[in-house]
Amino acid sequence: ATATIGVGTVAGGVTISNAELARVTTTGTLVFGDGAAQVGNITFQAATPGTGQNVTAAQTVGGGGAIVLDDTTNTAVALTTGTGNINFTAGTGGITAATATNATAEISSTGSVTLNTTGGIGSSANRIQFAATGPSSVVVGSTNQPASGVFLNGLGALTLGAVSTNNAALDVSSTGTNTLLTADGAISTGTGSVTLAATGGVTANAGITTTSGAQTLSADSDGDGTGTVTVTATGNLAGTNNTITLKGADVAIDTTSGAVSAGASGTARFFTSVPATATIGVGTVAGGVTISNAELARVT
Repeated sequence: ATATIGVGTVAGGVTISNAELARVTTTGTLVFGDGAAQVGNITFQAATPGTGQNVTAAQTVGGGGAIVLDDTTNTAVALTTGTGNINFTAGTGGITAATATNATAEISSTGSVTLNTTGGIGSSANRIQFAATGPSSVVVGSTNQPASGVFLNGLGALTLGAVSTNNAALDVSSTGTNTLLTADGAISTGTGSVTLAATGGVTANAGITTTSGAQTLSADSDGDGTGTVTVTATGNLAGTNNTITLKGADVAIDTTSGAVSAGASGTARFFTSVPATATIGVGTVAGGVTISNAELARVT
């Protein structure tokens, strides 16, 4: 239960090398760790299972184990699965990146990625990073909700599925040239804050709900004047007397059913991402950022 597992180019108590992985053929799932017993860390380093194979790593939820993603000091993706789905269930040690945020992803998959732990996922300095061609969706907390922060980064466009934390912050960024960050699933963080930032646009296609936790959607994070914060007809930003900030080269709120609600004593803020030169127009006048009366009617 306490022995470690190493997958790829890293040694563990049990080591599964890439040469060994190449001898394993399945159209199903590779499982590393017994979810009812595994406590020792599971580490992926430059791991390359067969293209399209699904990968599951599992530890006892209440044990102190961690799932570690090691990009070999910014030289190799920790785990590459092609179209294969990834499902991690970690112990209280969480899901961690071995090195600081850099130009090399921890995960390369165009399938779905599901991350569960009662610990943390990444950190502000060591984010879990996804390759430029990202997963179809990233789901967090579907069975076990993180009680520490969740810190993710897409090296290209990134799509979030449902995210749930146990009063812990969610901080997600999408970098590269004018990349898009999309929240397609419901996000709920309780008192934890939500920060979504992208060099291009940030789009809320579903509900983002906090209690006192602040919400910040920041498009055009590189300040080049390209990137809109969009709250679609299915988007709903809701808090209980919190602060909601929409910042970008422009802001677009669907005027039929999109909603921004900070509560009776909350604050809704509209900022431009280019404050030195861009204008803000409110009502019937256009600006670099334009907030029409129809959009204001959707803000409560």
